[in-house]
Amino acid sequence: MNESIISLDKIEAVKVQLNTAIELIFSSSHDIPVIVLVYGAWSILKDLLPITTTRNWVRECNPLMDADKLFNKLNAVWNFCKHADRDPDKIIQYPKDIGELALILAIHDFAQLSEQTLAMDVYQLWAFAKYRQILGQHDVLSEGIELFPDLHLLSTTEQAKRGLAQLNNVKSGR
Repeated sequence: MNESIISLDKIEAVKVQLNTAIELIFSSSHDIPVIVLVYGAWSILKDLLPITTTRNWVRECNPLMDADKLFNKLNAVWNFCKHADRDPDKIIQYPKDIGELALILAIHDFAQLSEQTLAMDVYQLWAFAKYRQILGQHDVLSEGIELFPDLHLLSTTEQAKRGLAQLNNVKSGR
């Protein structure tokens, strides 16, 4: 048997997780794999960055978001999946948009350590257009609204389709 060895550093592992979460969101996938991927990536980022990096950005630019609460909610879903042996009949409830919102913050943190990918750029614009009411005023918000006008008025499925179409356009160089 010929074993292939894959070598990744922490940043590359985070990049793969975040890009995969974006693809899942734009493919209208279930929330659980998105949440688990974002939690895994954001956990690494929180270990690599000073604790104040995200908190200060959220407090200054997005006062309606609470990074600690989002992370704790992700952690609850992660623990639900991880510890099935402790409570196999447990049912979890979580906010529908938690993975998408946390991904915004995880991408912000990633950008403190490495260059964002095209998928991250598209997602950020898409998310700022979708969540314009809670993300406050940013240059990214106006760019996102320009690229995705009236996105917040569409169904979740249509929002995802628009994000996927734009991601495919960017990947193909259009």
